[in-house]
Amino acid sequence: MRRWNAGAECRPDGELSGGRKAETCGAGTASRCCIAEVRPPYAALLQKGVFPLKKLFNSIRLSAQDFGSIRTIAVCGMLLALKVVLGMFTVNVSSLLKIGFSYLPVAAAGMLFGPVGGGIVGAVGDVVSYFVQPTGPYFPGFTLNAFLSGFVYGLLLYRRPVRAVRVFSAKALVTLLVSFLLNPLWLSVLYGKAFLAVVSARIATNLVMLPIDAGMLLALLKILEKGHVTQLARRHC
Repeated sequence: MRRWNAGAECRPDGELSGGRKAETCGAGTASRCCIAEVRPPYAALLQKGVFPLKKLFNSIRLSAQDFGSIRTIAVCGMLLALKVVLGMFTVNVSSLLKIGFSYLPVAAAGMLFGPVGGGIVGAVGDVVSYFVQPTGPYFPGFTLNAFLSGFVYGLLLYRRPVRAVRVFSAKALVTLLVSFLLNPLWLSVLYGKAFLAVVSARIATNLVMLPIDAGMLLALLKILEKGHVTQLARRHC
């Protein structure tokens, strides 16, 4: 595509005064230059992230396709079992606050199989964990939290290089969405506590645990990446 630039001065060597390539556009138009604009194709723009929403839906679509593999279901089953086992070692600070590491296999499922795989492992793992070791009444809101956690990990980590900033961002977003918003909301509904009171009781602990949890998650995902587990897990049977 070409556009006119009447205010630029064409040099004999075919460059504008600003160093841009140009070409004269006919006789008697020495002071008017026609600048060649090269626009990247749609596919290149998509790969560069110009259309993040398109990439988002594409990630969900690829994740759903990956989940149809027998190998994927088998690996997700192992991660689900690991989540249940790690859930047994959760430290109950109070009825309103728990510290655990069952998020690690959920985040791994999100990185390996995307938002669909991560969300399913999180949700099913929450239900199974409740029946294996119930801690209070069952509430579907916590299952929704588990699904959203795996979904968010999948959106930010699926088919992407493992980077410290990306892993920290994923963990921070899950902490904000689940630990600071949804969990206090469900706890206030269950126990009749004020929402702000529940949030204030969790702020200090979650802020301290955030870099620790992100560091452990980064170490785990780096091990999976260096061990080529990602490529092996995505091979269809």
